[in-house]
Amino acid sequence: MNALFFPYLPRNPYQPNLAKALEEKGVSVTGVKDISLRSFLASVKGQDILHLHWTHPYLLAAKVFPTIRKSFCFFLVLVFQKVKGKKLIWTIHNLGEHEKRHPLFELYCHKFLAWLADGIIVHSQYARKKVIDVYRLGHQTDKIAVIPHGHYIDNYPNQITPTQARDKLGIEAD
Repeated sequence: MNALFFPYLPRNPYQPNLAKALEEKGVSVTGVKDISLRSFLASVKGQDILHLHWTHPYLLAAKVFPTIRKSFCFFLVLVFQKVKGKKLIWTIHNLGEHEKRHPLFELYCHKFLAWLADGIIVHSQYARKKVIDVYRLGHQTDKIAVIPHGHYIDNYPNQITPTQARDKLGIEAD
């Protein structure tokens, strides 16, 4: 089985760690580092699963008309890929873009994307409930999987002892 992560942002250990775990289960993972729709299309061939992580690079632009054009093209490509038999998985890391450039438009796009997705991943039961409520998925809750966020323990050096950490943070030893 082949999975395509898009966008693939390896600066944060989350996606490399997830890719490694999937590869250990026999899934071949490819990542699209360039966020253009052209790069995404060039990477789709041979993939079984399209795994979307962050939507704003594909949906949003600074101004309204480019945002509408960008999102329309993105959804056209996704629908075409689904017609070709690809499965779409969306990990919802955030309900919306932090910058909130076009929040109402983004909400409608996310509702459509949630309906279009074959599977949705969230990292907690609380997030699952929020996704169901905000995207109105009461009739499609079976497609939502709760997969706890992985740890970063091995990704960063541990250069402080528990005692030093407690002292620095003002936490009692017990």
